[in-house]
Amino acid sequence: MPDHGSPTVRRRRLAAELHRLRECSGLTGDQVAERLGWSQAKISRIENTRTGIKPADAQRLLDLYGVDGGRRDELLALAGDASRKAHGSRGGNDLELAAPTEVAYEMGTSRSISI
Repeated sequence: MPDHGSPTVRRRRLAAELHRLRECSGLTGDQVAERLGWSQAKISRIENTRTGIKPADAQRLLDLYGVDGGRRDELLALAGDASRKAHGSRGGNDLELAAPTEVAYEMGTSRSISI
């Protein structure tokens, strides 16, 4: 799978897709938490990128949401890559070496900022 931005961007993309899949499955965060034996707070933290997600946890969510085939492989690769890159050797803040436009994107704004 090609590199689609910083680890932060990849984690956000994965979190947004997991949220979308949960909603498409018709499940609430509470229902997912109950079925997986997790807290609702864990689901919320994953979907709001307040915490990373382990590939094994991503597998369990994708099982519950009925995701298979190529899409499943793509999301699991994204989960593994984001997890690996987040704990990689570069260290420091993801934004330290980012271009100003990437910083602006990650901050949720369309205008560039100076750093």
